[in-house]
Amino acid sequence: MAIDIALTSLAMPLTEFPAIAREAEQRGYRTAWVGEASGAEAIVLSTLIATHTQTIKIANGVIPVQTRTPIVYGQAAATLGHLAPGRFALGLGLSSEIIVGQWHGLPFAPSIQQMREAVQIIRMAAAGERVNFEGKFYRLKNFRLAIPAPTPAPRIYLAALGPRMCELAGEVADGVLLNWIPPSAVPATWRPGPSGPAGACPTWTSRCTSAPASPTSPSRCARRWPATSPGTRS
Repeated sequence: MAIDIALTSLAMPLTEFPAIAREAEQRGYRTAWVGEASGAEAIVLSTLIATHTQTIKIANGVIPVQTRTPIVYGQAAATLGHLAPGRFALGLGLSSEIIVGQWHGLPFAPSIQQMREAVQIIRMAAAGERVNFEGKFYRLKNFRLAIPAPTPAPRIYLAALGPRMCELAGEVADGVLLNWIPPSAVPATWRPGPSGPAGACPTWTSRCTSAPASPTSPSRCARRWPATSPGTRS
């Protein structure tokens, strides 16, 4: 079973991140996960990890989709795709009124449509396509990335607390991040819908709600996914 590790600025000094990331890589952890709320900025920390390691994957778990424009996310994903080819995944969630509205002073609407539009724009931008987009939440004209698109394209994961976001993740993303559910509920979350699988994707991820804190325990990290089998969401 592959084991990942969550690296958080709330639990360790920022100056120790490079050494801790290298140690996690040496110990065989598969992915280093970096989230964002009111602590350190996740893209900066992802870049720090990427530039001080060689093989460990880096993923965001998660960043609010509303606090940056989709173009900025596309630029960040493309940049990290070059710094850590094949190792970076952008993890996005709809966040909350407190984080988006009160802390950032931005309009907050927990809309599946906003996430759908954002993912589409991020993929277009990171792929080097010319972005012209007319949607409910975003209206953009004539953006094009001025650096080569990374190969492979960075992955995008979506945080899901309910079936609608799980279905969207299966449709437009490369994986889904689950939280606040007991392990016994995980099989039902991936149960095919009445008309077949609700949006199978190349890989899926699951996010557990807790994990042992011992730095020597192989179970310290809380995320795992099958390497080849597609996931389905109800």
